[in-house]
Amino acid sequence: MEKNELEKKGKEAKEKFLKAHNRQKEKLAEDQIKFDDCKLGHTYRIDARNFSTAIFYNDMFYGIRTKFHTVFIDAEIHWDKDEDYGTVRPQTEIEKTPDNVMEALKYYFDKNVDGKKQEAYEIVREYLERFIT
Repeated sequence: MEKNELEKKGKEAKEKFLKAHNRQKEKLAEDQIKFDDCKLGHTYRIDARNFSTAIFYNDMFYGIRTKFHTVFIDAEIHWDKDEDYGTVRPQTEIEKTPDNVMEALKYYFDKNVDGKKQEAYEIVREYLERFIT
């Protein structure tokens, strides 16, 4: 096959892939809860990179993540907020997050480290693990 033919086939394959990818993105966008419809302090079942259940707080989704055998609370961005780095597509709202869990989440990310950060983590982790199937 000549170089021009190979370049043409490569370009056609790339265009086909991009069309399919864009169709998939549009379908996923239709099925998700839009950013503006997410409620602060509520828990959601989500489609995301690192977790499947998260609390929406401060324009981010917070969930329990495992990385290299370490478990911790991590944050991900809604797809609508940042198409390049957004990884969360909320699927369903589960419930309003209990006040004690919200306080623990806020405390977990506070700069004060007085030995209670682990306790705050445990409260958030135990709450979110109830929804993991």
